[in-house]
Amino acid sequence: RVETIGRYLLIEDITKEHIEKRKNEFLATHHFVTELYNQSHFCKKASELVKSDRQTKYAVVCITINKLRVYNEIFGREMGDRILCTVANRLRGLKLDSKIVYGHYYSGHFDVCMPIADACIEKLNSLNFSNSVTADDIAVDLYYGMVQINDVEVDMRVNCERAITAAN
Repeated sequence: RVETIGRYLLIEDITKEHIEKRKNEFLATHHFVTELYNQSHFCKKASELVKSDRQTKYAVVCITINKLRVYNEIFGREMGDRILCTVANRLRGLKLDSKIVYGHYYSGHFDVCMPIADACIEKLNSLNFSNSVTADDIAVDLYYGMVQINDVEVDMRVNCERAITAAN
């Protein structure tokens, strides 16, 4: 017969591992500088949105920062990152509507998937996106391109590339 004399618990703090795991999960779907959806996650979410609401006509709007590479080279990468974050923070103002998805597509390109309705285009205009933004007293030109999504089965990357082409 075996008699239990005592018990012990082995407790291990996995807080750091848990935080690291959540950080890696976030970075798998978000851009590391702007913390907006990255290209693949934006395309996935935008595609889900347009397929779930086939009655609404959607468009992809591309906002391109003109000559971002030049700003990085002249003023340094930190300035380029501040410019990216300035645009990203303005886009966050769009999250008032569940029918809008936005992300940092790559480099100086941001994409927004939104209903074509005038009210949504006015929302974009209300964010003070004129033809430029200012970051640390440096005015940066922005170009826009918009493509209507006619076929929800077309890969969202194709629509995004068309919007980028329209912006240039």
